[in-house]
Amino acid sequence: MKPRRMEKAWPIMAVLVLAASLQACAPTKLPLNTSVPPMKARKFPVSAAVVVPDTLRNTVSTYDVSCAGNYEIPIGMELETGMVETLSPLFDTVDVVNDKGLAVGHYDVVVEPKALDLTTDGHCLSRRFLYLLGPFYIFTSPTDSFEGRAAVPVTVMDRQGQAILTETFKSKTHNQDALFQTSADKDSAVTIALRESIIDAMQQMGRGL
Repeated sequence: MKPRRMEKAWPIMAVLVLAASLQACAPTKLPLNTSVPPMKARKFPVSAAVVVPDTLRNTVSTYDVSCAGNYEIPIGMELETGMVETLSPLFDTVDVVNDKGLAVGHYDVVVEPKALDLTTDGHCLSRRFLYLLGPFYIFTSPTDSFEGRAAVPVTVMDRQGQAILTETFKSKTHNQDALFQTSADKDSAVTIALRESIIDAMQQMGRGL
């Protein structure tokens, strides 16, 4: 009887192991909580609408970052927040609408962004190389470095819906070191690199407008 019980237990154990493996491989949710500092600029006496459909607002992208892991970032929410915070100091009013048809003819300026384009990577070759030094490794302070870049594609239209500007505003590359080799420190470094990149790209957009 015991062998039969073991035979019945194997499928259950296999399912449990598979479930644990899938959970371990699941991306880490990484909200960036980006906040764009207000720009010092003269406010234009016009109304502006930012077109953010629900499909764009709910966009979530997954990034495989070397030396850190997989991250799930709500780029749609980051885009909407960044657009509103960037444009509010520039125009009298800034409203978010779901449909361009609700904005054209009702606002002086209509801003239609596309999905936020984020690029990120990690560098830990120096730390891995130092492991070859054996006991001398304790006299070094290796760090993992992470970088981020952001791009914001937008089309700006007038009250009649005619495009007056179509451009992609790009950030420079922003770097951030992880002071320790823990997952929390790496998560923080990736977050800072990407957050600073988004702020940079948004500010580029604000200056361009």
